[in-house]
Amino acid sequence: MNESNPPLQTRPVRPEERFMQERFSEAIADQSKLMDTLAQQLLLVELAVLGLYATALKLISGTDKLDFSWGIAFAFSCWIIALVCTVFAIIPRQYSGINRNSPSDIEAFFDRAAKRKLVLLVPSLFLFVMGTLSILWDLLQ
Repeated sequence: MNESNPPLQTRPVRPEERFMQERFSEAIADQSKLMDTLAQQLLLVELAVLGLYATALKLISGTDKLDFSWGIAFAFSCWIIALVCTVFAIIPRQYSGINRNSPSDIEAFFDRAAKRKLVLLVPSLFLFVMGTLSILWDLLQ
């Protein structure tokens, strides 16, 4: 052994350290699953609000042609775009080029999957809220 590079002193991994490493790995792997759950709930809310509001508009108008104001048109546009973003976040994606024997590749896979869903769900949530606020603003006019 070279004296300029002495061997490093090591110790076995303590059980609490192993536990924390496992929980950290599980948290990384569960991010995508949590976002899927969020996307499913968001999809249900978006569909319910869109459907209920469209039904209410039709009931109020009766047989007359619906008169869309700027606020209602903006709200429906936001809701439909939000719905599309949410559906794209739920749809599974094929990932290639991942070495299944490489922990860093696997961690990068989970990270990319979570970031992709985040990039779709945050605008979806924002657009849904904007559409809802637009309806409220239109009702108050």
